[in-house]
Amino acid sequence: MKTSLVKINKDLYKEAAEIAKADKITYPSIKNFIEIAVRNQINLIKYNIENREQIVSEDGRLIRKNKDFIECFMCGDMFLPGKEGNKLCFKCNKIISRLIGKVKK
Repeated sequence: MKTSLVKINKDLYKEAAEIAKADKITYPSIKNFIEIAVRNQINLIKYNIENREQIVSEDGRLIRKNKDFIECFMCGDMFLPGKEGNKLCFKCNKIISRLIGKVKK
């Protein structure tokens, strides 16, 4: 296996060194920590590319067993809408309902 030197930002190196020193069992060296971090990032990118069609519909919605997740109109969180087709997640719906006094206390 060929190895090469890669220069990284000194602050990033310092953070990696702190993590490696804090968990010597998982990361016996700074080099080991950086290799694991890079490998995990590469695997994440490959997974996203290979599975994009399976989890994202053509219009950009997340797919879950023939149901689409949608983005909450207020907070931006992803949620499965109910039968009524709400555009607000449960949390935001409850907050707004309380603000306009529709929820009994």
